[in-house]
Amino acid sequence: MKILILLFALQCVIINSFSQSFSKERITHLRKSVVRISIKNDKGITISSGTGFFVKEGYILTCFHVIIPAIFDDNNLVRKKILNIYIELTDGRKFEANISKKIISKPSDAQRYDYCILFADIPNREHEWLKIGDFNNAPEGAEIYTSGYPLGINEQCIAKGLLSTKFNDTIIKRDEAWMDITLNRGNSGGPIIMIGTSIDEDEVIGIVDHGLTPGGKAMEDMEKYFTKQNKSPAGIYESGVRASDVFEIFSNVLSNCSLGVNACVSINYCKSVLY
Repeated sequence: MKILILLFALQCVIINSFSQSFSKERITHLRKSVVRISIKNDKGITISSGTGFFVKEGYILTCFHVIIPAIFDDNNLVRKKILNIYIELTDGRKFEANISKKIISKPSDAQRYDYCILFADIPNREHEWLKIGDFNNAPEGAEIYTSGYPLGINEQCIAKGLLSTKFNDTIIKRDEAWMDITLNRGNSGGPIIMIGTSIDEDEVIGIVDHGLTPGGKAMEDMEKYFTKQNKSPAGIYESGVRASDVFEIFSNVLSNCSLGVNACVSINYCKSVLY
Protein backbone atom coordinates (compact mmCIF):
# COMPACT_ATOMS: atom_id res chain seq x y z
CA MET A 1 0.00 0.00 0.00
CA LYS A 2 2.84 2.40 0.87
CA ILE A 3 4.39 1.76 -2.53
CA LEU A 4 1.11 2.55 -4.29
CA ILE A 5 0.75 5.79 -2.32
CA LEU A 6 4.33 6.74 -3.17
CA LEU A 7 3.79 6.04 -6.88
CA PHE A 8 0.55 8.04 -6.84
CA ALA A 9 2.29 10.97 -5.14
CA LEU A 10 5.13 10.82 -7.66
CA GLN A 11 2.65 10.83 -10.56
CA CYS A 12 0.90 13.89 -9.10
CA VAL A 13 4.24 15.71 -8.86
CA ILE A 14 5.04 14.91 -12.50
CA ILE A 15 1.59 15.98 -13.71
CA ASN A 16 1.70 19.15 -11.63
CA SER A 17 5.19 19.96 -12.88
CA PHE A 18 4.06 19.60 -16.50
CA SER A 19 0.93 21.70 -15.99
CA GLN A 20 2.93 24.45 -14.31
CA SER A 21 5.27 24.65 -17.30
CA PHE A 22 2.59 26.56 -19.19
CA SER A 23 0.94 28.47 -16.39
CA LYS A 24 -1.06 31.60 -17.14
CA GLU A 25 1.72 33.69 -15.61
CA ARG A 26 4.34 32.20 -17.92
CA ILE A 27 2.21 32.68 -21.03
CA THR A 28 1.38 36.29 -20.14
CA HIS A 29 5.04 37.11 -19.55
CA LEU A 30 6.03 35.50 -22.85
CA ARG A 31 3.40 37.33 -24.87
CA LYS A 32 4.41 40.69 -23.40
CA SER A 33 8.06 40.01 -24.23
CA VAL A 34 7.74 38.84 -27.84
CA VAL A 35 7.01 41.17 -30.76
CA ARG A 36 6.22 40.97 -34.43
CA ILE A 37 8.76 42.70 -36.68
CA SER A 38 7.69 44.14 -40.01
CA ILE A 39 9.57 46.02 -42.71
CA LYS A 40 7.76 48.50 -44.93
CA ASN A 41 8.85 50.05 -48.20
CA ASP A 42 8.52 53.73 -49.14
CA LYS A 43 4.87 53.17 -50.04
CA GLY A 44 4.07 51.77 -46.60
CA ILE A 45 3.63 48.22 -47.89
CA THR A 46 4.95 45.39 -45.69
CA ILE A 47 7.61 43.52 -47.63
CA SER A 48 8.90 41.21 -44.89
CA SER A 49 8.11 40.13 -41.34
CA GLY A 50 9.55 38.06 -38.52
CA THR A 51 9.78 37.76 -34.76
CA GLY A 52 11.81 39.45 -32.04
CA PHE A 53 11.86 39.67 -28.26
CA PHE A 54 12.75 42.21 -25.58
CA VAL A 55 15.99 41.61 -23.71
CA LYS A 56 15.89 44.82 -21.70
CA GLU A 57 13.86 48.00 -21.69
CA GLY A 58 13.34 49.15 -25.26
CA TYR A 59 15.85 46.70 -26.77
CA ILE A 60 14.73 43.89 -29.06
CA LEU A 61 16.80 40.92 -30.23
CA THR A 62 16.11 39.14 -33.52
CA CYS A 63 17.95 37.42 -36.38
CA PHE A 64 20.07 39.51 -38.73
CA HIS A 65 18.46 37.82 -41.73
CA VAL A 66 15.05 39.08 -40.55
CA ILE A 67 16.33 42.66 -40.89
CA ILE A 68 18.31 42.21 -44.14
CA PRO A 69 15.35 43.22 -46.40
CA ALA A 70 15.46 46.67 -44.77
CA ILE A 71 19.13 47.31 -45.53
CA PHE A 72 20.37 48.63 -48.84
CA ASP A 73 24.12 48.80 -49.54
CA ASP A 74 26.06 49.82 -52.62
CA ASN A 75 28.75 47.63 -54.17
CA ASN A 76 31.31 48.91 -51.66
CA LEU A 77 29.09 47.87 -48.73
CA VAL A 78 28.49 51.50 -47.85
CA ARG A 79 25.11 51.91 -46.18
CA LYS A 80 22.83 53.90 -48.49
CA LYS A 81 19.39 53.41 -47.05
CA ILE A 82 17.44 51.61 -44.34
CA LEU A 83 13.72 51.04 -44.77
CA ASN A 84 11.24 51.57 -41.95
CA ILE A 85 11.27 48.82 -39.33
CA TYR A 86 8.33 48.40 -36.95
CA ILE A 87 7.68 46.24 -33.92
CA GLU A 88 4.17 45.27 -32.88
CA LEU A 89 3.24 44.39 -29.31
CA THR A 90 0.76 41.64 -28.54
CA ASP A 91 -1.95 44.24 -27.91
CA GLY A 92 -1.60 45.50 -31.50
CA ARG A 93 0.26 48.75 -30.88
CA LYS A 94 3.13 49.48 -33.26
CA PHE A 95 6.34 51.42 -32.74
CA GLU A 96 9.14 52.32 -35.12
CA ALA A 97 12.45 50.64 -34.34
CA ASN A 98 16.04 51.43 -35.27
CA ILE A 99 19.02 49.14 -35.71
CA SER A 100 21.53 49.50 -32.88
CA LYS A 101 24.59 51.57 -33.77
CA LYS A 102 26.76 48.71 -32.53
CA ILE A 103 25.33 46.49 -35.28
CA ILE A 104 25.61 49.11 -38.03
CA SER A 105 29.21 49.97 -37.15
CA LYS A 106 30.33 46.33 -37.15
CA PRO A 107 27.89 44.08 -39.02
CA SER A 108 30.29 41.18 -39.68
CA ASP A 109 29.71 39.39 -36.35
CA ALA A 110 25.97 40.04 -36.52
CA GLN A 111 25.82 38.48 -39.99
CA ARG A 112 28.00 35.52 -39.08
CA TYR A 113 26.11 34.68 -35.89
CA ASP A 114 22.75 35.87 -37.25
CA TYR A 115 21.65 38.32 -34.57
CA CYS A 116 20.49 41.92 -34.64
CA ILE A 117 19.58 44.40 -31.92
CA LEU A 118 16.82 46.95 -32.40
CA PHE A 119 15.72 49.83 -30.19
CA ALA A 120 12.21 51.22 -29.88
CA ASP A 121 11.10 54.09 -27.68
CA ILE A 122 8.10 52.66 -25.82
CA PRO A 123 6.40 54.87 -23.20
CA ASN A 124 5.86 53.84 -19.60
CA ARG A 125 7.78 50.57 -19.98
CA GLU A 126 4.67 48.88 -21.38
CA HIS A 127 6.41 45.60 -22.08
CA GLU A 128 8.37 42.90 -20.30
CA TRP A 129 11.62 41.21 -21.25
CA LEU A 130 13.20 37.77 -21.13
CA LYS A 131 16.17 36.61 -19.11
CA ILE A 132 19.28 35.75 -21.14
CA GLY A 133 20.95 32.46 -20.25
CA ASP A 134 23.90 30.41 -21.46
CA PHE A 135 23.71 28.07 -24.46
CA ASN A 136 26.46 25.92 -22.93
CA ASN A 137 24.30 25.20 -19.88
CA ALA A 138 21.39 23.85 -21.95
CA PRO A 139 21.57 20.02 -22.05
CA GLU A 140 20.31 17.95 -24.94
CA GLY A 141 16.80 16.80 -24.11
CA ALA A 142 15.94 20.00 -22.23
CA GLU A 143 12.35 21.22 -22.48
CA ILE A 144 12.10 24.43 -24.47
CA TYR A 145 9.40 26.78 -25.66
CA THR A 146 9.01 29.85 -27.82
CA SER A 147 6.47 32.22 -29.30
CA GLY A 148 6.31 34.06 -32.60
CA TYR A 149 4.45 35.01 -35.74
CA PRO A 150 4.70 32.10 -38.23
CA LEU A 151 3.68 32.58 -41.85
CA GLY A 152 3.06 36.29 -41.30
CA ILE A 153 -0.13 35.78 -39.28
CA ASN A 154 -1.28 38.45 -36.86
CA GLU A 155 -1.71 36.17 -33.86
CA GLN A 156 1.20 35.23 -31.64
CA CYS A 157 1.64 31.43 -31.44
CA ILE A 158 3.32 29.51 -28.63
CA ALA A 159 5.18 26.24 -29.28
CA LYS A 160 6.85 23.74 -26.96
CA GLY A 161 9.42 21.00 -27.64
CA LEU A 162 12.85 19.57 -26.90
CA LEU A 163 16.41 20.62 -27.54
CA SER A 164 17.40 17.61 -29.63
CA THR A 165 21.05 17.93 -30.67
CA LYS A 166 23.70 20.57 -30.09
CA PHE A 167 26.54 20.89 -32.57
CA ASN A 168 29.11 23.27 -34.01
CA ASP A 169 28.84 24.27 -37.66
CA THR A 170 32.43 23.62 -38.75
CA ILE A 171 32.10 25.86 -41.82
CA ILE A 172 30.72 28.95 -40.11
CA LYS A 173 32.27 27.95 -36.76
CA ARG A 174 29.05 28.65 -34.94
CA ASP A 175 27.21 26.76 -32.17
CA GLU A 176 23.76 25.67 -33.24
CA ALA A 177 21.11 23.16 -32.19
CA TRP A 178 18.40 21.03 -33.76
CA MET A 179 15.07 21.11 -31.97
CA ASP A 180 12.04 18.84 -31.91
CA ILE A 181 9.49 21.64 -32.23
CA THR A 182 7.08 22.72 -34.95
CA LEU A 183 7.89 26.20 -36.27
CA ASN A 184 7.56 27.94 -39.61
CA ARG A 185 8.91 30.84 -41.59
CA GLY A 186 8.20 33.98 -39.58
CA ASN A 187 9.30 32.36 -36.32
CA SER A 188 12.89 33.33 -37.09
CA GLY A 189 14.21 35.78 -34.53
CA GLY A 190 12.09 34.37 -31.71
CA PRO A 191 13.50 33.20 -28.37
CA ILE A 192 14.30 29.60 -27.51
CA ILE A 193 13.65 29.43 -23.79
CA MET A 194 14.80 26.58 -21.56
CA ILE A 195 12.16 25.85 -18.93
CA GLY A 196 13.35 26.25 -15.36
CA THR A 197 11.75 25.15 -12.12
CA SER A 198 9.96 28.52 -12.03
CA ILE A 199 9.32 31.41 -14.40
CA ASP A 200 12.19 33.32 -12.77
CA GLU A 201 14.58 30.55 -13.81
CA ASP A 202 13.45 30.39 -17.46
CA GLU A 203 16.33 31.50 -19.71
CA VAL A 204 16.77 32.26 -23.40
CA ILE A 205 19.53 29.99 -24.71
CA GLY A 206 19.06 30.44 -28.46
CA ILE A 207 17.43 32.38 -31.29
CA VAL A 208 15.11 30.63 -33.74
CA ASP A 209 16.73 30.38 -37.18
CA HIS A 210 14.28 28.73 -39.59
CA GLY A 211 16.74 29.22 -42.45
CA LEU A 212 18.87 26.41 -41.01
CA THR A 213 16.10 23.83 -41.34
CA PRO A 214 16.19 21.19 -44.11
CA GLY A 215 13.72 23.26 -46.15
CA GLY A 216 15.73 26.42 -45.67
CA LYS A 217 18.97 24.71 -46.67
CA ALA A 218 17.33 23.28 -49.78
CA MET A 219 16.30 26.79 -50.77
CA GLU A 220 19.87 28.04 -50.35
CA ASP A 221 21.18 25.18 -52.50
CA MET A 222 18.75 26.09 -55.28
CA GLU A 223 19.79 29.74 -55.15
CA LYS A 224 23.48 28.79 -55.22
CA TYR A 225 22.83 26.60 -58.28
CA PHE A 226 21.36 29.47 -60.27
CA THR A 227 24.16 31.78 -59.13
CA LYS A 228 26.82 29.26 -60.10
CA GLN A 229 25.31 28.88 -63.56
CA ASN A 230 25.35 32.68 -63.95
CA LYS A 231 21.87 32.45 -65.33
CA SER A 232 18.64 34.08 -64.28
CA PRO A 233 15.88 31.60 -63.36
CA ALA A 234 13.60 33.63 -65.61
CA GLY A 235 15.71 32.69 -68.64
CA ILE A 236 15.72 28.93 -68.08
CA TYR A 237 13.02 26.69 -69.48
CA GLU A 238 12.46 22.99 -68.86
CA SER A 239 9.87 21.16 -70.98
CA GLY A 240 8.24 24.47 -71.86
CA VAL A 241 7.86 25.55 -68.20
CA ARG A 242 9.70 28.65 -67.08
CA ALA A 243 12.10 27.73 -64.27
CA SER A 244 11.35 30.92 -62.35
CA ASP A 245 7.76 29.75 -61.88
CA VAL A 246 8.89 26.37 -60.57
CA PHE A 247 11.51 28.07 -58.40
CA GLU A 248 8.86 30.34 -56.87
CA ILE A 249 6.57 27.42 -56.08
CA PHE A 250 9.31 25.37 -54.43
CA SER A 251 10.53 28.48 -52.63
CA ASN A 252 7.15 29.04 -51.03
CA VAL A 253 6.71 25.38 -50.09
CA LEU A 254 10.18 24.82 -48.66
CA SER A 255 10.46 28.08 -46.79
CA ASN A 256 7.02 27.90 -45.21
CA CYS A 257 6.70 24.25 -44.26
CA SER A 258 7.91 22.66 -41.04
CA LEU A 259 9.01 19.05 -40.74
CA GLY A 260 8.99 19.16 -36.94
CA VAL A 261 12.75 19.74 -37.08
CA ASN A 262 13.89 23.28 -36.47
CA ALA A 263 17.08 25.03 -35.50
CA CYS A 264 18.46 27.81 -33.36
CA VAL A 265 21.77 29.60 -33.00
CA SER A 266 23.48 30.12 -29.67
CA ILE A 267 22.48 33.19 -27.67
CA ASN A 268 26.05 33.55 -26.40
CA TYR A 269 27.41 35.46 -29.41
CA CYS A 270 25.37 38.59 -28.81
CA LYS A 271 25.70 38.82 -25.02
CA SER A 272 28.78 41.05 -25.13
CA VAL A 273 26.92 43.47 -27.41
CA LEU A 274 23.79 43.52 -25.28
CA TYR A 275 25.46 44.40 -21.99
